[in-house]
Formats: sequence, structure tokens, C-alpha cells
Amino acid sequence: MLPDIAGYTLDEARKILDKQGYEIYNVKVTAPPGERITDYDDFFRVVKVMPVDGNKVELLVVKPLQ
Repeated sequence: MLPDIAGYTLDEARKILDKQGYEIYNVKVTAPPGERITDYDDFFRVVKVMPVDGNKVELLVVKPLQ
């Protein structure tokens, strides 16, 4: 079962996933309407985890509020 990492930073989520044997296959970024963000860093927050294949997952992340 996938760990519940929604709300964690990408850095924290990566550590939890690694510890449980999951690999991050892809990271997608979401943003408010009219705002375009393509780059992300370890401080972005995970909003959704989607299984891809076997132990691979895709993460949807969002830029934290300033």
C-alpha cells in the first residue's frame, strides 16, 4: 500500500518513499489558473500520489505559499 505523503515536502516524501521501496517515476507541477510553473524544488508540497507500475509512483506537487 502506498504511504500517505500528501502534504509533505518533496524532500520528505522522497525519503519516505525510498525507505518503503518506492521509486519516483515522474513529478508533475500544478499551479493556480494563470500561473505557469514548470520547475520545482524539494520544498514543493505533494498533493497527490499515483501508482504507475510496480514500485514506481508519479507525484503531483504544488509550490508552497510565500
